[in-house]
Amino acid sequence: MNTNEIVQPNLFPFPFPVHLIFSCLALFFFIILYLRDRKTYQLIFAFAMPLSLVIWITNNRTFFYFVGLIELVLIIIALVSNIMQKVKSKNSQNENVQAESLNDNDNSEISISDTEDNSITTDENNPKTEE
Repeated sequence: MNTNEIVQPNLFPFPFPVHLIFSCLALFFFIILYLRDRKTYQLIFAFAMPLSLVIWITNNRTFFYFVGLIELVLIIIALVSNIMQKVKSKNSQNENVQAESLNDNDNSEISISDTEDNSITTDENNPKTEE
């Protein structure tokens, strides 16, 4: 193959206008998801996507890899925050279930003792008469 026939690949596979459109769509999508769900990883992705636009500043490969490293770190942070949020959510759900079961047990004990107290009071107020 002739070296003239080989096309030099760009640093990014999309032209700038397409990259800009995808980044803006991703920004709006993740902001809407964050406003709806309030999950940290959505906010991280909302800013990580447009951050990839900085590769258009220069053609320096070192800068390109540095931006890639930052993006990788942000993805890892988003993954870790998502896992932590799931664990926290699961723990709070377990605590809520335990609290509800304790409340149910307390309510049933109160209602049993209330009925016992009523029967005792009823017996005291209506003494049996022997005929």
